[in-house]
Order: sequence, then structure tokens, then C-alpha cells
Amino acid sequence: MDVKRFLKWAAIFAIFVVGILYLASALLISERISSLFDFSASSQPTIRVEISGITEAKGNSPSEAESRNSGELAEQRTTDPSVTIDRPSRFSAAAFLAMVIRIAVFLSLLAAPVAIFYVFLFRPLRNIPLVVPEAVQALDAESIARRKEAAVVIGEAMMAAPNCPDEDSQTLQKAITRPSELVETVKTLLSAREAKARRKAVEIATMTGLTVAVSSSTMGDGLGMFFWKSKLVYETFRIYGFRPDARTMVSIWAHVVFASLFAASVEELCELFDASEWIGGIGTRIVQGVVGAVAVLKGGELARAYLTKGVSPDVRSCALSNFKASAKDDLGMVASSVGEALTKIGLKAFT
Repeated sequence: MDVKRFLKWAAIFAIFVVGILYLASALLISERISSLFDFSASSQPTIRVEISGITEAKGNSPSEAESRNSGELAEQRTTDPSVTIDRPSRFSAAAFLAMVIRIAVFLSLLAAPVAIFYVFLFRPLRNIPLVVPEAVQALDAESIARRKEAAVVIGEAMMAAPNCPDEDSQTLQKAITRPSELVETVKTLLSAREAKARRKAVEIATMTGLTVAVSSSTMGDGLGMFFWKSKLVYETFRIYGFRPDARTMVSIWAHVVFASLFAASVEELCELFDASEWIGGIGTRIVQGVVGAVAVLKGGELARAYLTKGVSPDVRSCALSNFKASAKDDLGMVASSVGEALTKIGLKAFT
């Protein structure tokens, strides 16, 4: 049996099932939100009728009867079909408003992943120059001419990228006029940008861990992970100054999707096995936050490797080895950032 084909269709089926569940969850949330608005006060129609020629009203005081005998207008709630209503009921307006709120929330939940995809995944395809991973690998080729050609392609892409640092742009412009130095210059810039992308991944992992830990719903965990992993991909492309080809983008995008589903499944598993009974509510939140941060750090390592080395089993295996080697230090930086944030919050609370 073809394992790759089986995994491919299993992934497609999983995405389809989760999509159905997402639609059902969005519909349920919209129903709950619309039910929070109390329209009962306006559901009973209020009728204004004119009473004349009546000397006594049943159940009313004599003063009220006299005021009605004088021809004044009075408001009363009635179910008598003989009474003529002189203005429309508010019941239909309240039901219409509840329906509008329900539809608006449902459409907003459906549009959220699409908006995140457009802002953080599609936009880099339009604004950032394309450099195939083979060009980056050609910097270490045996042929000197091939190395110089690859360096020119990467250097021009870096200079054309939005938000390119002025120092890097000036360095590349000087190096292009001296092809003998261009290859080493490009390699040095790539190493510096890799370190910067790693620091950005730690920063985003910190925010992801906090988001997943605070969220108490499956949809919240999934959307939070989807947002931060998408931002990680965008920031990685922006820092390097170029984007990979379509095949590499699909692999990176698949990791973003499955990481989001994984975050949602962790929330479900914690609820299924009642983890709060074993490690407490705070312990459960910490576990979910750590899992979210680890997923982002892993995704950052894979994105950097796929961007510069291409998609292959060997590249993936090497990236995972690097992730395991640096995971302890990266998680330490995440914990340190969280501790500093909590300390600042605590100091502000007591000042």
C-alpha cells in the first residue's frame, strides 16, 4: 500500500470532518450569542386604543374610569380580538433583530480563518520576491559561477523585499559590484536573519502559549494557533526577504493547519479525561500553553528549513533534530518572557 497516498487522503478526510465540526460549532455559538439578548420585554405587543363612552372599566379604579370617559388615550396590554391595533407589534422587529445577530456572528466566525489566511499567508505571496530553495542551496555548489549566480539572485531579492534594513541594502549593493565577496556576504546575511527569525519564533511561541492557556474553548485554541502560526510564517518570509515556491508553501501551510487541529484536540482531550481533576485547572492551562508553544517552535524550525533547503524527508529529519536540540533553550526563553510579563502585571496591580 502507498503510505503517502493513504496519509494524503487521511489528511483530506480529517480536514473535511473538522470543517464540518467548525461549521456546526459556529452555528451553535451564534445561537448562544443571540440567546443572550433578552427580547422578552418587547415581545408582548403594546396597543394604544381610544376608549369613549365607557362609565366603568372592569378591574380599574374610578379615577381611571373617569379619565377614560373624558376621552383620554390609555395604553393597555390585551388579547381581545375585538380590539383594533393602531400600530405594528414589536414582536416581529425583535425576532428579526435576533436573526440578524445570529447570522452576523455565524458569518464572522466563517470569515475569520479566511481573513487570517489572506492577511498572513496570501499577502506574502504578492509582496515578497520568490526564491526557490535550490537557489539557496546553490550557495554551497562546487561551481564558482553557480555560487555567484545564486548569490546575485538572493541578494537582489533581499534588496527588493519590503522593509529591507538600510544597512543590509547598502551592504548588498556594495557586494554586487564585487562578485568575489557577494557569496560570503549573502551567507552572512542569511545566518543573521536565521537568528532573527529564531528569536521571532520564540516571541510568537510566547504569545501562542498565553493565548491557548487563556482560551477555554476548542474553537478558541484552534483559531489562536491558526492566527499565530500564520503570523509566524509571514514573519519568517519577511525577515528572510524572500518566499519559497508553491510546493514548499503547501507543505508549510499543511503544518499550520494540522498544528491548529492539534491545539484544538488537546483542549478536547483535557476535557475528555478531566485533566483538571488530576493536575488542577491551572496545571491544565499550563500544559495546554506549553503544547501550543512547542508546536509553534517546531513550526518555525520547519518553516526556516523548508524555505532555505526545500521539502524532503532528509530536510524534515534534520529540522526536527535541530528543534529537539534547541527546544530546551527556546522553552526557557519562553518561560522567562512569561515570567517577566507576569511580574510586570503584578507590579502594576500593586502600584
